[in-house]
Amino acid sequence: AGGDLGSDLFATCDLTIEQSIYSSILAAQLAAKLGSPGCLLVLPGAQAARAGTPGMLAYGMAKAAVHQFTASLADSAAGLPPDSHVLCICPVTLDTPTNRQAMPTADHSQWTSLDSVAELLVQWSENQNRPPNGSLVEV
Repeated sequence: AGGDLGSDLFATCDLTIEQSIYSSILAAQLAAKLGSPGCLLVLPGAQAARAGTPGMLAYGMAKAAVHQFTASLADSAAGLPPDSHVLCICPVTLDTPTNRQAMPTADHSQWTSLDSVAELLVQWSENQNRPPNGSLVEV
């Protein structure tokens, strides 16, 4: 997920742009075309990208772009349906099989479970405990 100056940074950037930025653009376009007034759009950011990511240049740039996109989409002039709500989840590390395989010696007990993210999404979709529009939410 990283990319550093010693790697093929362009190829890694292409991949992270497709994974993070293009998917966010697609989600926003679908919300603009198909969403109802007051719809909720949640995009995938990363807590690490809220600061420098020297060992993960491509990843950090792509996630920081999603953070900026979230702030822009939260403005009523962005083109989403009226009263739409845009949030960006910013996990430290999600507890997934891929992450466990990539980081087998890490302390998995500190990672965010997918179930806890799902619970938040359900709450927010029901307009419960929803953070302010445009928020970057650490999970």
